[in-house]
Amino acid sequence: MCHLETLCNNPDNRLMADHPTGKKLTPKQYGFCKIMAKGIGNQSQAYVKAFGIEADNKGKMPRWITVEASKLCNRDDIVHTIERIRGNVEAREAVSTLSRGQYVIDRLLALVEAKDTPPAVVVRSLELLGKSTALFTDSVQIEQKERSPDQIREALKAKLKLIVNDGVLIAD
Repeated sequence: MCHLETLCNNPDNRLMADHPTGKKLTPKQYGFCKIMAKGIGNQSQAYVKAFGIEADNKGKMPRWITVEASKLCNRDDIVHTIERIRGNVEAREAVSTLSRGQYVIDRLLALVEAKDTPPAVVVRSLELLGKSTALFTDSVQIEQKERSPDQIREALKAKLKLIVNDGVLIAD
């Protein structure tokens, strides 16, 4: 087998071809995007992790890592991929949250419907189910009368007169 076939058959060297931008990313670049999308560390740390860069014998990372990480983050295809991965992660988290909520509701319904559930538990379960559907949310209607500044001034004068004359304010 020739060197080119070995290079192409190695999964770490194959190009990631599923990007809508048309540009192809290597698995290491795609790994960089995944790390950046998860928000683990900064650009340089993501680069080191994705590309497997090791420290020198003094324990220091090469300075060029910052430059290369910055170059990657300025590429449109990299930015697009990071945003796409973040969107997928957020969608999965939203589904997971909905699934947990549905699980809780299902468990509460099961408690309500079970014959051996104590009455206090049934009442509490029904209360929580009601809260989950905003059944007990109070709606307050506030009625505001349109009044002119003169009408407001006269109402205030009348109330102040009551306070001064009687020492007590009686609500209207």
